[in-house]
Amino acid sequence: MKKTRLIFLWFTIIFSNIIAQTVSTIRLPLITKITATWCNPCGTWGWSLNEEIMNQNPEALTLCLHASTTSQLYNTASAAIYSKFTPSSPSVPSWYVDNTRKTQYSSSGGIYTTQTRNAVKSAVDSILVHNAQAGSGFLWSWNNNTLEITAKAEFFVPVSGEYYFGVYIIEDDIVKYQNGIGNNAVHHPTLRNAVSGELGDYLTLGNISAGQSFIKTYTFNVPSDYVKTKMRLMGIIWEKQGDNLTIVNTSVSDYLLQTPTSKSQNVNFQLQIYPIPTQNQKVVIRNISNNEKIAIFDLLGKNIPVKIEIQNNDAHVLFPVNTPKGIYIVQVTKDQKTYSQKLILE
Repeated sequence: MKKTRLIFLWFTIIFSNIIAQTVSTIRLPLITKITATWCNPCGTWGWSLNEEIMNQNPEALTLCLHASTTSQLYNTASAAIYSKFTPSSPSVPSWYVDNTRKTQYSSSGGIYTTQTRNAVKSAVDSILVHNAQAGSGFLWSWNNNTLEITAKAEFFVPVSGEYYFGVYIIEDDIVKYQNGIGNNAVHHPTLRNAVSGELGDYLTLGNISAGQSFIKTYTFNVPSDYVKTKMRLMGIIWEKQGDNLTIVNTSVSDYLLQTPTSKSQNVNFQLQIYPIPTQNQKVVIRNISNNEKIAIFDLLGKNIPVKIEIQNNDAHVLFPVNTPKGIYIVQVTKDQKTYSQKLILE
């Protein structure tokens, strides 16, 4: 039997620092509020209206874009994305569903709040009746303040066109000044930055078959004022038509650094894998009983059919002889909490 060397990139996990997320097959409408910290209506009636819109559309992702350079939460990714929304808005706040403006204006330029809320709801409902053409998912890991991301875009039906895939950082509950509220406003989910190109990275031009997928990898150095436990990844699959980009689908991850919620989740459990390195296809996971679930995945999310034997509270995991070289994810589910670790098969 050919010997295969396993080298593990490992560390002790108290929180779920590496999390595997499958590609979402859900069509997720994107509601966007164009806003600014200097804008008084954004922090008064526009703030309340945005909360009503969020509550009325739980099946959608509601996001704030600060596209004004003088807003304290401005970033160039927000400005770039807003540049592809149609039509542009004469003022802020304004609301869009996917790319299209749904703000309802009076003849004098004022905003009808009830009509705007209803227009957003109608647009979201019209999107939800359609199945998703494509979706995305993520793997990520932390190395101090550096976030390492593997993003996957997958098409569920045959399509033809020019497609791009954008990966972004969003953050919930940012505490920052907002005109109309004050210095300690707790902001709704907000676009923070782009991990990919601001309008996505090129996927392909031409025919795409059902089941075809694309993998992108990124490294992102997290600024010190970002709160890791409030950060999520957002994926947008774009279709380019001339100079325009249309949203095909949006996805959003879990929080990138999760905190324990109860002692029953066994937050002191340490995922330990050895030996490092090993000269065969066998790996041992310590402190495992028959009650734990173990799974091995490749980066496309495919389950690897490993053989597992439990001996003296250790799981002995044997890979199939012809397992290809590459990166794999070990997942252990213990007390309804998932612990994951990345390994490289050489």
